[in-house]
Amino acid sequence: MSPTSAPFAIACFCAAVFLTSAPFNPLLAQNKTPPPAQLKALQNLADSTESPAMMALEELIQVCTERDGTVSFRPRIAACSAALRSPGLSDADRALVLYKRGELHRTMLDEFRARADFAEALGLYDRLVAAGTPAPGLLQQRGSSAHALGFRDRALSDYDLVIQLDPRNARVLINRGILLAKHKHDYAAAIADLDQALALEPDDEDALMARGEAYGDFGDVPRALADLDRAIALEPLNSKAYLLRGIVSGRSGDQESAYVDYDKAATLDPLNAEALVNRAAIRSTRGDQDGAIVDLDAAIALQPDDPAARYNRGYAYFAKRDYGRAIDDYSAAIRANPKMSMAYNNRCLARVIAGRELAEAIADCDLALSQMPDSPQYRDTRGFVHLKLGKPDLALVDYEAALRIAPQWPRALYGRGLASIKLGRTAEGEADRVAARLLLPGIDSHFSIYGLD
Repeated sequence: MSPTSAPFAIACFCAAVFLTSAPFNPLLAQNKTPPPAQLKALQNLADSTESPAMMALEELIQVCTERDGTVSFRPRIAACSAALRSPGLSDADRALVLYKRGELHRTMLDEFRARADFAEALGLYDRLVAAGTPAPGLLQQRGSSAHALGFRDRALSDYDLVIQLDPRNARVLINRGILLAKHKHDYAAAIADLDQALALEPDDEDALMARGEAYGDFGDVPRALADLDRAIALEPLNSKAYLLRGIVSGRSGDQESAYVDYDKAATLDPLNAEALVNRAAIRSTRGDQDGAIVDLDAAIALQPDDPAARYNRGYAYFAKRDYGRAIDDYSAAIRANPKMSMAYNNRCLARVIAGRELAEAIADCDLALSQMPDSPQYRDTRGFVHLKLGKPDLALVDYEAALRIAPQWPRALYGRGLASIKLGRTAEGEADRVAARLLLPGIDSHFSIYGLD
């Protein structure tokens, strides 16, 4: 008997939304990676109210909001913070800088600070929009702030207004396309938006990634891969593009290509927890539980409350028969996501095999089934648990329910056979076991290693 493995949790990357950035500054372009000493000098200038200070403030804003990847995250956060301390900062620039710092905090996996910045930015944009005739730029930025906080209907309303006022705004078309695909599951409308964006900006890698992800979710693998291949050709160092392509390849059954892409994504960006979780999933299915655990340890260090990482590490520990650690990880996954039915199912199984917390184990199986009553896997698990607890009559009920849903489920057939034999129905039981062996040779070992034969 093994834990639920078919839905081995795969993380997914949700593409970012965008804001317009500050105007290009040719002075800053000559030195795009200011060292800390230069940032400090810029901050000192910006703390005064002289015109040179305003020049320094513009440079701080430029460092904070740049998008070309030439300045690393921490110096950009420092520049954002320095700009926010500057008395000459307008409310519009303050809102923009707050949003950009929020993006950077989120990239650095500091969700608490990210949400605080997004919320303050949204409040400022609300006041700016209410104070006068809404300009497309303010509506765009307010929509992006709402989107970042998960206020999707508010964001969609602002994006719609911007596109009515400025139908050629590729950035907002991308943002609306992302929202429609990821949260409304309206893939046709999302792809239409992204088609328009790419007609305006054919080499926009963000639009290509967003459309590739939408095609992948929609099930159009060839088009998804074509877009993601092009995004990678345009920017070969983009970790997110490799992650997305890996997810599409994995869903299509090409685990080898998926592994290569996850490995590349994790190498390019050690903070890419999704890539680590997904690479671990493939390592585990290959039998490399130790390698999977190394990846998952790193992912959990980055995101301690990620239910997918916790669940997957529990699965890997279960495969190593380290049931105590498996139970601990399944419990952590459940705390992070109380609706994660497969974690309840696997914790039930691990508890029974470990011979601990048997009453709680049955409660776990019941909870898993309450969330997915038509799952043959969960019925199979509870049938096995009843067998282990010496209750073949209850096991028979669950196995028969599983076989009504999936008549060729080999573990349920074998389990029903064992339950029937224990209830004195030897001929029926042996017939079930023979049928199960034809479907899955060697199935006896799935039960005998746990003391059932």
